[in-house]
Amino acid sequence: MLRNFFLFCSLALLALNVNAQEENFISVFIYNFTRYFEWPENRRTGDFVIEIMGHESVFLKLQEITANRMVGNQRIVIKSINSPEEVGTPHIIMIGHWHSRHMQRVLSKIGNTSTLVITDKAGMTREGAAINFVIADGTIKFELKKINAIKFGLKVHSLLDNMAILIE
Repeated sequence: MLRNFFLFCSLALLALNVNAQEENFISVFIYNFTRYFEWPENRRTGDFVIEIMGHESVFLKLQEITANRMVGNQRIVIKSINSPEEVGTPHIIMIGHWHSRHMQRVLSKIGNTSTLVITDKAGMTREGAAINFVIADGTIKFELKKINAIKFGLKVHSLLDNMAILIE
């Protein structure tokens, strides 16, 4: 009985560690995407806003990573939101797995704003995401659908081609 308890605790800690690694990976990549995409001139003033919908742990880690950092001359501001009604005019929005059902409402709310849309649920590049995190070969990777970024007026750096799973 005690042995089963320790086995269960060990597995639970392993699952938490894997989850923490996933959150760290996603957070670091979201920050690094600020270097691999170019926003139009009219989006290069004021704060550089990143909204995180429904992924509190990524929100917290991203706040930590971006503290006192800039994108060009823009201060990075991380916002946690819980519904499409809270979507502003972010430079980047991450829509967590459980909120992916709101994708079309989020896209409608964003309109023509130059926003990088990031998700973490299979098939979301078909719904409009430019970046989608997936688990492939036991590691976290990301899909890139360039046309979805270009549609929002973003330029994609060619170095991403080597890092991403390209989606046509």
